Amino acid sequence: MPLKVTILYSTHPGKQSDGSDILFLTRLCRIAKKFEDGQQVELQLYLTGSSECLNKIPVEVRNRRISHEDLDSAVGQSSQRSATVCYICGPQKMTDEFVEYVQDLEGMDLQNVLCEKWW
Repeated sequence: MPLKVTILYSTHPGKQSDGSDILFLTRLCRIAKKFEDGQQVELQLYLTGSSECLNKIPVEVRNRRISHEDLDSAVGQSSQRSATVCYICGPQKMTDEFVEYVQDLEGMDLQNVLCEKWW
């Protein structure tokens, strides 16, 4: 099975942001661009709050929070999930919610759901 990486990245840029202040965005775009066919690395960018930078960012922007449906799509079909590894990092409430949700998905191996608790 070919390796596929899906990056779901969410942030809240300032209202006057041009996107240049979004932490790691330039690096993530560069990584995703190496695989332009979209088959191996896909970057999904989610921006919360209103911002003027939407037209200046070089990837598709979803102007909302990451949803459970987004997570479902990223981890694939239940028959593929035993080989899926998830790394979850973010604010405590989001991390706890997403870890619990992904671990409860049919077919997920609990050992493959990893998180960074930096708080």
